[in-house]
Amino acid sequence: MEEELVSVVVPIYNVEQYLSRCIETIAAQTYRNLEIILVDDGATDGSGRICDTFAKRDNRVKCVHQGNLGPGAARNAGKRFAHGEYIMFVDGDDYLHCDAVKTMYEAINRDVGYDMAIAKYRATRSLSEDVVHTVNGQCSTITNIEILEYLTGERICNDASPNKIIHSNVWGKLFKRKQIEDIWFKDYPLAEDLDFMIRVCNAVQQAVIVDSALSYYVQRKGSLMTQKRRYDIDQQCVVNVLYNNYMALPENRTDFRCILLRRLYKKIVFLKARMLETDEQEKFFGMCKEYVRVTRKDYWLSLRINPIEKVVVTFLINCPSLARWLMKKTNNWAPQE
Repeated sequence: MEEELVSVVVPIYNVEQYLSRCIETIAAQTYRNLEIILVDDGATDGSGRICDTFAKRDNRVKCVHQGNLGPGAARNAGKRFAHGEYIMFVDGDDYLHCDAVKTMYEAINRDVGYDMAIAKYRATRSLSEDVVHTVNGQCSTITNIEILEYLTGERICNDASPNKIIHSNVWGKLFKRKQIEDIWFKDYPLAEDLDFMIRVCNAVQQAVIVDSALSYYVQRKGSLMTQKRRYDIDQQCVVNVLYNNYMALPENRTDFRCILLRRLYKKIVFLKARMLETDEQEKFFGMCKEYVRVTRKDYWLSLRINPIEKVVVTFLINCPSLARWLMKKTNNWAPQE
């Protein structure tokens, strides 16, 4: 198979300790026809210098330096510079198995009709995981509706158990450029990956899942993912993402609309319980009230949502103190608590 150009976009901000490992594993991929785009998002440590050093060593590496605008804007900048038929995103503090690009490229091209390849990942605190072991090449297929079900946790089309390897992160996936050409990261404080992936689901038809851990997600101390406050902010952004994407969908996308609306109402129950008796209660409750007002008719007329669920969820939206009590009693609270 002739190797087509794959663009690997790396958003970078103050990850000096991890960055060399990240770039080294991308440059050492067994799939050689790569364009490696390093986007220095206004880093204040030595990350920018590391980018420039690698660009001098390897003509496949291109550097983009910009002010600090956030990971979504950095990915957009890299995507604008990308020339590949395929695009892959890698975070600057993570790294790849040596066959990551090759395995996903072969999977997405093993049959016609695949628009995206999705691989597993391994969470680690180490920078020295084995990246050269033989990987499992087994693959399975999945439709865009099923991907959205897994991303949101709302299953309306089949009874299979949720597939734990599909997450909203954009890394660990290989996209056909033509499918995401007009899809850009939006300016959400958090949850921009989920927003991007929802819109990708709306653009693609079918994807292939690779049954191998090809990315190493480094859980580093002090990262956004480890900050307690991040959880509530992230969940508030998820509510906004669900609502905005629901409102953007045409009427004929009934399955997509049902999935997003159902998840939106459950998230509102959860977040109203979380925000109860906090400084943000009034602001968040006002936003939720407006979202429910706009979508209430659609929610109650949906034939895909169980009538009992509608009654229970609506009741809990209006009784956040009861929702809070029930969630704590059933251990359905936040992992930070």
